[in-house]
Amino acid sequence: MLLELLAEMGELSGYEINHLVKERGYREWANIGTTSIYVGLDKLKRRRLVDFRVDTKKSGRGPLPNKYRLNGEGLRILKREVLRYLKAANPHQDCFDLGLAGIPLLDRKQTIDALKERADALRVEGHRLRQIYWNQGGDGLPLAVRALFDHNQWKIQQERDFALALIGDIQKEPI
Repeated sequence: MLLELLAEMGELSGYEINHLVKERGYREWANIGTTSIYVGLDKLKRRRLVDFRVDTKKSGRGPLPNKYRLNGEGLRILKREVLRYLKAANPHQDCFDLGLAGIPLLDRKQTIDALKERADALRVEGHRLRQIYWNQGGDGLPLAVRALFDHNQWKIQQERDFALALIGDIQKEPI
């Protein structure tokens, strides 16, 4: 998420990132607190995925803030991860939302191909789960166990339907 914000906005301080996270409601779907933002920026800096400078134009009290900017290696890694997140077939992973937020970094074909791969992987995962269900006793299983299987099957199908609908939306978008 930090890399995506830097890719979108250019150069930001930790304070500005925290403000954007709050303003956009990112805490509703991403587990990120204020401290996590600064720790994350420090990790990105150590991994050399962002460049930074001290902002000497700050007015007021307190230390001078660092301004962070995504560099070429950071952008390469970000694009790779966005594709990986969009393809991920595990409906229990939160990373898909981060992939959705990174769609503007990809071209139309990359996005559609990644979403098709996700839809196919979800179909396979649904089939695998149905096989396990029937191998373990199917409709003869206790209600609670059947409910667990049904709930996961439902989530997988909804995720697949969403991916296919999004592909349709992307194909309709003007270039």
